[in-house]
Amino acid sequence: MTKIERKTNYNRYSMSIKEYFFYYSISIIGIIMIGILFYNRIILGFIFTPLSYYIVKERKKELLSKQKNELNTQFKDAIYAISSALNAGYSVEMSFKEAYRDLSLIYINQNTPILKELEYIVRQIDVNIPVENLLYDFANRSGVEDIENFADVFITCKKTGGDIIKVIRNTSRVIVEKIEIKREINIVISSKKFEQKIMCLIPFGIILYLWVSSPGFLDVMYNTLGGMITMTICLMVYLLSWVLSKKIMEIEV
Repeated sequence: MTKIERKTNYNRYSMSIKEYFFYYSISIIGIIMIGILFYNRIILGFIFTPLSYYIVKERKKELLSKQKNELNTQFKDAIYAISSALNAGYSVEMSFKEAYRDLSLIYINQNTPILKELEYIVRQIDVNIPVENLLYDFANRSGVEDIENFADVFITCKKTGGDIIKVIRNTSRVIVEKIEIKREINIVISSKKFEQKIMCLIPFGIILYLWVSSPGFLDVMYNTLGGMITMTICLMVYLLSWVLSKKIMEIEV
């Protein structure tokens, strides 16, 4: 097993320099294009390029959410493997070791977050660190509700002296079912999310089409005060619609 240099805080997403460059470039180009399409003035696009900071910040939130969702899905595989090991008669500590061994065969990439976490837990178990302490630490760093719930149940059962193997089996089954339901819901609404992204591009497509098919048709919108005010109102309505649609798509089910 490879050495883990530091534990990951999944409540934060650290963008690489390559990612920063890519997303800032895309957002700046997009803002400049808005200045050109809505006002036919490239200078307005450059003036508002600082807004790219907020666009990249929003994208960072999306990547953080994706990171947590992936960890949650991987955790489902982990607790399923732990539960299977318990059913086979292994102790709690040995079940984590068996889960790590099983998932190492499933995940080709050994840097998969759940593999690194299980590896760390196994190494700490070998030096007699209590499993409940390790789960508590992982749950705090994950920021994932299902992992936090599993850790809470595990720790409570340890403290009260309950049938921890039975509790883990039942809790694992409930959490796996919950994660599966979430996954199925996400599959259902994924098409709606795609439609929302397409709808957000349509206004720009219409303006671009008028540019190409009817040169000069939008001159009255670009060269008169009334036209510029109208375009500004249209842009504000578009941005408001985009924000609202994004908020709707982010509603937790």
